[in-house]
Amino acid sequence: MLCHRLTGHDARERCAESSSRPEEKAGTGRRVSNVLLKNVIEASLLIHPAYSIADPVRTVRVGKVTTVKRCWMGCLFCTLADPVPNTPLPLTPPGLRLNILDTLTVDWHVDRIKIRGGLSSNDPPDYWIHWVKALRERTTAVLQGFSAVEVYQWHLTSQRPILELLRHLKWAGLDRLGPGGSEMLVDRWRYAWAPYRLPIETWAHIVQWAAEAGLETTGTLIVVADLPTEVIHRHWARLRDAGVHHIEIKAFHGESGLASWGRPHGWEIYEAATIARDYFPTETLAISGLPDHPDWRQIFTALQPVHWLTTAWEVTP
Repeated sequence: MLCHRLTGHDARERCAESSSRPEEKAGTGRRVSNVLLKNVIEASLLIHPAYSIADPVRTVRVGKVTTVKRCWMGCLFCTLADPVPNTPLPLTPPGLRLNILDTLTVDWHVDRIKIRGGLSSNDPPDYWIHWVKALRERTTAVLQGFSAVEVYQWHLTSQRPILELLRHLKWAGLDRLGPGGSEMLVDRWRYAWAPYRLPIETWAHIVQWAAEAGLETTGTLIVVADLPTEVIHRHWARLRDAGVHHIEIKAFHGESGLASWGRPHGWEIYEAATIARDYFPTETLAISGLPDHPDWRQIFTALQPVHWLTTAWEVTP
């Protein structure tokens, strides 16, 4: 017999009375069912969302700029991945040209613009610094661009200090580094997914230097099907320890070398976000890759503050 939704001691007494009636003790299966029902009801009485269920999840409109056609790093989760890790730089195609900005008819009044890098371009770092500056002159959106991985390559190819490069990006108008290099911070999984990625410690050092230069950093987790809970906990702990405050949880799209791992269900994204709240209790969680459906938005409302990322436009070379 379904109990009425009461509170505290009254609810427990009513559940106990109904489960003790003779007609509900007819069999083991029914007794187990009653116990489970009682546990569910009691657990539901303990839920106190930090935000009103009527408080909507904020939609964040995102413009995406991909600067190169492919990347030699070969990460399994990336559609730009080139299986040859040592492509000679003279043979790599140039990145997105600066003059393309004058031909775009996109809506510059989006909330955020993501500049997606790549490690096959032989353009010098100053080219991309001025590219960011030209983009900043056209929009007031939050500019999230490149990542610790690209900055480290610029450091190697130009022999310029990492902190200097980061300060120049800040001067150009960049607001925060992208999440590249933080997709998986558990060693065994990281080596399986992205064997040529920066060592975790190097990535974390660049995050600290970025903060010194006045740049924030976005951290992420790519969620695949059946990702172990222990791995999720260890990943969020490392992001927290690195001092990252902008979190994006990405549902794997299933269209790259990681396809054999499987596309996650929405509830797996919700589980990863729920665990993230243990490590980032007040930071905004950005969700990407899930269907833009009101039911999912309603479910994630309990984890507010949440941003729902939707793609407004995309530019590629």
